[in-house]
Amino acid sequence: MSDLEAERYEAQASILELLADIQRTSAPIEVSIGWVGERGTVQQGIVIKSAPAMAVQKLVEAGYNLEIMQQGVRVFKIP
Repeated sequence: MSDLEAERYEAQASILELLADIQRTSAPIEVSIGWVGERGTVQQGIVIKSAPAMAVQKLVEAGYNLEIMQQGVRVFKIP
């Protein structure tokens, strides 16, 4: 595994950990790890399918970026 891949997996683990913490005190959160993009290509990342509004607020407060897509809301952080 390259350093870039290791960083990517670590970032995804951080997102999932934060979402798990949020879910302990809120409604369930449904996520997808990866998605199929246009033309059937597999994409890497975390996509929220369903979550309470407070999850979005907590993610933004923690410095994450959110992108609304057809598949859901992609969560990522720009270094």
